[in-house]
Amino acid sequence: MIGKAISTILSSYTNLTDIVSNRIYPILAKAGTNLPLIEYTVDTITPEYTKAGWIGDDVDFSVISTALSYKLANELATEVRNALEETSGLQNGITIQKIYMDGFTEDFDLDGDSYIINLRFRTRVTAYS
Repeated sequence: MIGKAISTILSSYTNLTDIVSNRIYPILAKAGTNLPLIEYTVDTITPEYTKAGWIGDDVDFSVISTALSYKLANELATEVRNALEETSGLQNGITIQKIYMDGFTEDFDLDGDSYIINLRFRTRVTAYS
């Protein structure tokens, strides 16, 4: 569903793919995948209805940037935000309203010796093709 639109937006943003190439994954990259990389997850979808029926889905999703350096993780997160924020329209057969960033957290993975930045976003889907 909305994951197709997220993937399309991220994969077509050259400033991002110049850094991660095609290492953009839904939910979780496989163990041993080279860094840097991007993972995205749909956190919640809340449908909205009126008496006339379905009018849209409110969608919360996260995009996680992982890199071996804090600087590169931040560069990735900046490019993710640039790619997604205020994007709207038809994306891979899905009509979305403007995407807005809703939160930010950062972490460190001791096992992978890597820096992680999680950006949370919110949008509304009004049509699926």
